[in-house]
Amino acid sequence: MLGAFELDSTLARARIDADDLGITRAAGAIAETAPSSSTTRPPRRAAARSPPGIHVAIVRRADIHRSLCAEISALGGDPYVVRCTGPSKTADVEGILIQGVHGPGEPIAQIVDAW
Repeated sequence: MLGAFELDSTLARARIDADDLGITRAAGAIAETAPSSSTTRPPRRAAARSPPGIHVAIVRRADIHRSLCAEISALGGDPYVVRCTGPSKTADVEGILIQGVHGPGEPIAQIVDAW
């Protein structure tokens, strides 16, 4: 159930760690592994480093590629690509798994036919 929320389309750096949901237009995705790529033009490094708990990537069907190599080729020389793949996973020497330190906790891809 959704409570009260505010919709804001601007980058508010002061709130960047407080936002629970973010929606971005993805430049591409990979069919097999489904991470989304967002171009951050002009560069918004703070937004790229701190994806919200729930990240919704809107991706055009035509921008879904078979492999990482195909997607990189399609993106050309864009130096501002950020990959949002979901929560991170790491384990220490004891084998204790820690999940979700970096990356969105819940990545969602919404596929559309056109913008």
